Parts: sequence; C-alpha cells; structure tokens
Amino acid sequence: MGLTMPTGWRYGSPGAMPIFAVNAFNTLIHTIAAQSESSWTIFELFKAKFTGGSSWSSSESWAISDLHTAMVRAGDNAPVFISAFWDGCAQVQAK
Repeated sequence: MGLTMPTGWRYGSPGAMPIFAVNAFNTLIHTIAAQSESSWTIFELFKAKFTGGSSWSSSESWAISDLHTAMVRAGDNAPVFISAFWDGCAQVQAK
C-alpha cells in the first residue's frame, strides 16, 4: 500500500531531501539488510523502489553503491523518496 500524496508532488518536486537525510535512510536500509538472510536481496529490493527498475547489480558491493546513487537521485523529490522507502519497507514486511 503506497502513501497518499497530492498528484502534483509526483511530477513536480515540492522540495529535495537533504543529503544527510538520504544518508540516514541509507543507514536504515543497511540495518534492515543486516537482519535478512540475504542483504544483497534487500539492497536490490530497495534499489528497485528508488529507480523504478528491476536490473540487478553484478555484486553486493555494486548493489550498495547503485542503491546509494539511486537514493541521491530520488532525493530531488522528497515525497517520492519517502514513498519509495515506504514501499520497500512494506515489501520487506510482506516477505
């Protein structure tokens, strides 16, 4: 279940996510991944939420780097960033 937000926020950013907040969310994802049987799978799951894609990185270390890059780019629109994080958490919980 996604977050409800004004439609305009998806297509026109009301503001960016500060980089320190992006990094804090990245740390949260690492904490979630550390509790999983496959941290690589968790990194890929969240990366897909932030990019809207489904291609896997060639290694776990690249997945970590690619995830952070995707998060920084998604941070240009804070509400969409939060929605991607929320969707990732919901998918992790469902599994």
